[in-house]
Amino acid sequence: MPFANLSNDPEQEVLVDGIVEDVIGALSRFTSLFVINRGSTFSYKGQATTAAQVSKDVGVRYTVEGSLRKSGNRVRITAQLVDAVNNASLFSEQFDGVLDDVFALQDQITEKIVLAVAPEIDAQERQRVRRLPVADLSAWGLYQRSLWHTDRLNREDFTIGLSLLEEAVAREPGLAAA
Repeated sequence: MPFANLSNDPEQEVLVDGIVEDVIGALSRFTSLFVINRGSTFSYKGQATTAAQVSKDVGVRYTVEGSLRKSGNRVRITAQLVDAVNNASLFSEQFDGVLDDVFALQDQITEKIVLAVAPEIDAQERQRVRRLPVADLSAWGLYQRSLWHTDRLNREDFTIGLSLLEEAVAREPGLAAA
C-alpha cells in the first residue's frame, strides 16, 4: 500500500513513493507471492481505506503498510505486515536512515522490509493451510502443507509431505513447485 508521509516536508513524497515502488518490485520477484502492481497500489494513495477493503477489491490476503517521519536529515520508516482478511497486524518494524544518499537509503530500507515480509508471509501461509482439512485444500494449499511436513526432517512427516505433493500434482499437473 502507499506509505503515508507524516513529515511536514512534501518533498519526502518522492522518497516514500520510491520505497513503496522498490518494495513492490522486490516482492514480485518471489514466485510464491501474489503482488499487485504499482498502478493498482497507488490508486489507494490519499484515500482512507482499510486492509479488508483492499483485500476485497484486489484479492490479496496481506498488505504492507507504512509511514515516513522526518527530523532534520534523518528519516524513520515504519512498515507493517497486515493479514487483511483477519485485520491482524503480523509484525511492525521501524527502519532509520540518513538522507545523505536517498537511493542508498531506499535500497537499505527496501531490503530490510522484503527480508522481513517474504518469510513471514510464507510462514503464515504454511500455518494457515496446515489448519484446513485436506478436503478443502487447493493444489497450492496441498503444496504449502507439504512444506510444513517436509521441513520437519523425519521419515513420517516426509512421507506425509510426499503424499500431499503427489495429490497436489494430481489436482494441478502444471503446478511446478509441487
